Amino acid sequence: DYRSIKLGKYTEHLIAKRSGKLKAINNIILASVARSAGAPLDKGAGVLLHKHVGDKIQKGEKLMSIYAESKYKLSIALKLLNEKLPLVY
Repeated sequence: DYRSIKLGKYTEHLIAKRSGKLKAINNIILASVARSAGAPLDKGAGVLLHKHVGDKIQKGEKLMSIYAESKYKLSIALKLLNEKLPLVY
């Protein structure tokens, strides 16, 4: 259960730019983003999905959160996320 893990000090949220339905999640890209944030070595680092395939999405909703234990690792994860979005909606 992720609620028992102390999450990283630095957080960024991916917000839906439009409404729609989540069609797919690219797990390879998602894992790369998590590793860039420091997971699994940094125990509080990683990604948390707020939506699952098939869910309806409203513009402005959180799609996922990225946690890191350093600003630098969060910036690397965000750069990768901006280059390759793991969620298709």
